[in-house]
Amino acid sequence: MKKNHVLSLLLTMLLCGSATAQIENEIKNYVDSAEVLMNNGRKLLVTSVKNGNRQKSQEVFQYLSMKGDAQNCSVFSFNEQLVLNVFFKNWEQVLDLMRNYQSGHEEMCYQFAESVQEIIESEFRRDIPDKEVVQQSVRLSIEEQELLDLYFYFLQNGSKDNKYASLKTRFLNKFPFSKYQNFVNNALPDVEMNIDVSCTLGPKFSYPVGDLYNYFFNPVGLSLSTDFGFSHYYVSAYLDFSFAMLKKPLTLTGISGNSHQFIAGDVFKKYDMGLKTGYFIVRNNRLFIAPYASILTGGYMESRLYATQEDTGAEFNVYSCLTPGLGACAEYRLFNYSMKNIPFYSAFLNFSQSGYVGIKLDAGFNAVFKNTANPVGGVFSYATISFVIGYGKL
Repeated sequence: MKKNHVLSLLLTMLLCGSATAQIENEIKNYVDSAEVLMNNGRKLLVTSVKNGNRQKSQEVFQYLSMKGDAQNCSVFSFNEQLVLNVFFKNWEQVLDLMRNYQSGHEEMCYQFAESVQEIIESEFRRDIPDKEVVQQSVRLSIEEQELLDLYFYFLQNGSKDNKYASLKTRFLNKFPFSKYQNFVNNALPDVEMNIDVSCTLGPKFSYPVGDLYNYFFNPVGLSLSTDFGFSHYYVSAYLDFSFAMLKKPLTLTGISGNSHQFIAGDVFKKYDMGLKTGYFIVRNNRLFIAPYASILTGGYMESRLYATQEDTGAEFNVYSCLTPGLGACAEYRLFNYSMKNIPFYSAFLNFSQSGYVGIKLDAGFNAVFKNTANPVGGVFSYATISFVIGYGKL
C-alpha cells in the first residue's frame, strides 16, 4: 500500500511539472504579430523622421492608422495624432481632431514603449509653420487662426509663461461658445498662476494741489510696501510716512474740541496706507508695468506740536479720511540670486527658486475731500523710487 501511495505521488508531480513546463514554453513562444507590427512601425516612423525622410514617415503613419482603425483602437494617442498631422501639414485633419476632441474616449491598441510625440515636437520647433502658408492649404476663420496661434505657441514654448496664459485666456474670452472649447479647456494645459512677492523701500516725494498747495510745501518722506503679482494682477499693501511744512497760518480744531492757530513753519506728519490693485500691461523676466487704482486707502495729516503730558488730547488733524486715487508703477529686475532655503509651498504656488533685486518707480495721486471734518482739501500727487527685494517669477 505504501509503495502504491509513493508511486501515485511521484506520478502526480511528474504530470504537474510537465504541464508547467508546457505552459512556460507556450508563453515563451507566443508572439502577437499585430503588436510586433505596430511597435516596429512606430520605431520606423521615429527613425524616418530623425533621418529627414518625411515621405516614408508619412506612409508609415497612414498605414498604422489604418491598422488601428481595422481593430477599433488607436496606434497613436490623441496628442501624437495631433502633432503628427501638424508635422505632415494635414490641416483639415488637425482642425477636425481639435473640433471633435473628447477626453477619456481614447483606447490604445497596446502600451507602446517608443515615444513619438517628443521627436515630432522637436522637429516642429525647427520648422514652425507660417500661418499664411497654412491659409494657402485651408481656409481659416479668425477663430481658427487664433486657435492655431495658441497651439503652435504651446508646442514651441510650453505653458509656463505669461504669453501662453494670455493667448489661452484671450481665446476663451473672445470665443466663449467655440466648437473648439473642449479641446482648449481639456487638451491644453491649464494656465498657471505665476506669483511673486516683493518688499520695497524708498523715498516718497509729494506735490500738493488745490487748497493743500496754498497751505503746505511739498512733503518728503518714506514709502514701504509689500507687493504681490498674481498672473495678470498686481496688489500692493503700502504704508507711507511724510513731513509737510506749513506755508501760512492755519486754524484747526483738535479732537478734544479746542482750537489752535498754527503758524508758518510748523511741521505736520502725513500718513498714507491701504491697498493698490492693478493689472499688468507688461510682464516679462525683467520688467513689469501696471496701472492701478487705490480704492481701499486712507490717510491723515496731524500735528502734536502742542500736546503735553497733561493734555494728551491736543491732536489736530488737517484731514483724516479715505483718499482714493490712481497711479502706475514699473519695476525692473537688476539681477537674480540663488536662494538656499526654498519654502515648501513654492512648488504649489509656481514660485521660481531664486530671489531678485530691482528698482521700482511709482507715480500717481490721492484725493483729499474737503468737508466740515477736513478744513483743507485737494490732491496729493506723488512719485516714489524704491529699492526692491523679491521672490518668485514675473
